[in-house]
Amino acid sequence: MSGIYALLILSSVLAVGTALKCYACGPNYKSWDDCKANSEKGTCADPTLTNCIKVEASVKDKDTGRTTSVYAKGCAKTCDKNDIKMCREGQLNGNPVTCSLHCCSGDYCNASSSLMASIIIPAICALISVVFTKIH
Repeated sequence: MSGIYALLILSSVLAVGTALKCYACGPNYKSWDDCKANSEKGTCADPTLTNCIKVEASVKDKDTGRTTSVYAKGCAKTCDKNDIKMCREGQLNGNPVTCSLHCCSGDYCNASSSLMASIIIPAICALISVVFTKIH
């Protein structure tokens, strides 16, 4: 059991100083498929950028009722919508902006256009941890 803890501690020490890697695209893409097709792998340049994000910002035109959405992926300091420029503005030309933000903290964790990948991986890790704890 102590071997598992030692391995976890060693891996966390080795990870210190390593910049986060995220997919980046947008913010001018009109669909997740378009964003994904144009995504690039990148390293977050600033060490305070500790989260990968996926953002969908939608603007509803008050006159026509038509909603237009744009999609983006990249690095962020926090998971607060108010810290994401395209979400923070609240209104664009007098039209309300709504924002959907997915935030994660592992390398390339913002790859998927669905939330499922970010939920399944931690769940599997937790299950493996419980199994190893019960075995030893």
